[in-house]
Amino acid sequence: MHCLTLALLLAAAPLALAHPPGEDGPHAHEHDAPAAAPDTVFTTRPNHGQQVVPPKEEGMFQFVIFGDRTGGEPEGIEVLKQAVQETNLLDPDLVMTVGDLIQGYNQTPEWMIQMKEYRGVMSGLNMPWFPVAGNHDVYWRGPGDPPPGEHEPQYEKHFGPLWYSFEHKDCGFLVLYSDEGDPVTGEKTFSKGSAQTMSPEQLAFVRQSLEQLKHCKHVFAFLHHPRWIGAGYTDGNWDEVHETLVAVGNVRAVFAGHIHRVRYEGVKDGIAYHALATTGGHLSGDAPVLGYVHHMHVVTVRDPDVPATAENHAGMTVAMLPVGAVADPRQYTPERLALLDAVRRVQLKRKSAPLTFGEEAVSGEYVATFANPTDTPIDVEIAPRGVEAGWRFAPDHRHATVAPGETAEFAFSYALRDDRLPESVPELVLNADVIDGDARVSLPTRTLPMDVALGGLSETFFTDAPDRGVQLDGGSAVRVADDAFRLPADGPFTLEFAYTPDAASLKGGRGLIAKTQQSEYAFFLNDGVPQFDVHLTAPGAGAGRYVTAVSPLKLEAGKTYRLAGVYDGSEVRLYLDGMPVAAVPGEGKRTLNDLPLYLGGDPGRDGELTRPVAGVLNDVRLSKTARYSEQYDPSAAPLTTDADTVLLLPLDRRVGPFFPGQGTDGVVGRAVGDVRFAE
Repeated sequence: MHCLTLALLLAAAPLALAHPPGEDGPHAHEHDAPAAAPDTVFTTRPNHGQQVVPPKEEGMFQFVIFGDRTGGEPEGIEVLKQAVQETNLLDPDLVMTVGDLIQGYNQTPEWMIQMKEYRGVMSGLNMPWFPVAGNHDVYWRGPGDPPPGEHEPQYEKHFGPLWYSFEHKDCGFLVLYSDEGDPVTGEKTFSKGSAQTMSPEQLAFVRQSLEQLKHCKHVFAFLHHPRWIGAGYTDGNWDEVHETLVAVGNVRAVFAGHIHRVRYEGVKDGIAYHALATTGGHLSGDAPVLGYVHHMHVVTVRDPDVPATAENHAGMTVAMLPVGAVADPRQYTPERLALLDAVRRVQLKRKSAPLTFGEEAVSGEYVATFANPTDTPIDVEIAPRGVEAGWRFAPDHRHATVAPGETAEFAFSYALRDDRLPESVPELVLNADVIDGDARVSLPTRTLPMDVALGGLSETFFTDAPDRGVQLDGGSAVRVADDAFRLPADGPFTLEFAYTPDAASLKGGRGLIAKTQQSEYAFFLNDGVPQFDVHLTAPGAGAGRYVTAVSPLKLEAGKTYRLAGVYDGSEVRLYLDGMPVAAVPGEGKRTLNDLPLYLGGDPGRDGELTRPVAGVLNDVRLSKTARYSEQYDPSAAPLTTDADTVLLLPLDRRVGPFFPGQGTDGVVGRAVGDVRFAE
């Protein structure tokens, strides 16, 4: 049973100050003392190596401190409720506050409603809690003159004394009142030092309490206004209070609130000064790193002679715990995890035509659907993203609660703000909250690309296009689907392109242009050395094999090369800047696959991009003929299409994610990752 001994400057009978759950009486919170720990752990294994030593036994307990509740939206009471639930999971010995428990600044009837609401929430705690009075709790506002003491009489009747102290586990807790007001005028304000002065009556109580608590290992003090920070408190008498606290020698920390921002003033004369932010009150933004956060302080108390650390102050450590950071592990059942995973896997399905890119004005309506696969409602919000790239959407977001087993539609009109060719694919930002009884489980935000298609292009699309190519960053490429082109399996072919390597791609193995996976053809770059591979199956040879032509020369970073690979039915050849540099005999049919062709990488077994290269890629042409048999001049004429051209991708024009093929209908490359034009 908690031993709570009040030292009150009141002649009345002792009050039941600690507020137990449901206001029904004291809370049993006993913990049996552990048996003496042995010197070593018990094990049935040989214990001749590293020794595992049990922890040292010592007295220790924890208490939690809540910040201000007031000044925010009425929904802030939900933050307080969550803090109560999470505190019960932490199971400290007790909970302290630092004032501003209710909104106040009102008259008695409204004050009573707010008091009951706050106490009702706090009654959910499984341990006692202790009030501290703040300005919102005692300031009265209404027509006419305020009553004597404003709301002080109601506060003491329904919360407890304005100042008091008690002991727990050989530690003292000292609660102070920082809104006594101006001793001459009676004005209550926190903007004048004269009204932020501790009265002789309360100072006398402090001295008496500290005398009663001088045998304690630690004493902790609590008040609402952090009078030590200066500003409007400058003309008060906090220096005198501080010296009084210092004199006893065992006051370790003072905690306050009011400023709605976490602030640590450091240790002065052995006393650590802390100011808390809020536990449901108003915040100037949600920025924990700046101290604007709904939170609670968790204070761990040990003997004052424990070895000092950077975090430990005379046997006391303080941790700030944001509300929402504590969870009950019992909620992560297999059934609940399966439900949440099912929602995470939901893909938006397109009901309308895809967003179509082209030279004409781009506009239309895009309709996506979300199907709820669970037996619980899901709140869904979908917002298009792409305004910064020139897209306009209406509305800017849509919201729906999707019933179990139902499907909701989300429709958006779209258009480009001008006539420029779009280079980005707009996306849909999906947020989903699973409604689990009275709780909401917010799943991680997902960003999903809209389905897009390439519309018709005129013959002049490539006219006057700058010769620039694409810059690949070692994680991007251009993907050409297998069904977009056909290269006969039993005939000659030529693959040629221009490439400027980055230094990073001259180390290790990289895919330049590839469609391989124990089949087809590819250009690879191994430690800067290019090679051309063709997978051939000779007549009667059974399984096929790669025939590989390897350059004797290594590429240099920043230099542009024209590479060509030729298979003429009897030989695989590699050309570098028009010079034949390698030739290997080989014959047979090319082994086929249905994997994509990657410009700037190599397909994996499932068609994913692997071993991407960095550098500038330009003017890729695949032909169903052996175009070169001897030395040639690659600069003599630009690459063009003819009857033997299977694909020609200049890579100097794009529409959205698409890189259209020139003169080869239906052959289109699509960007994978961050593909940009070379500068």
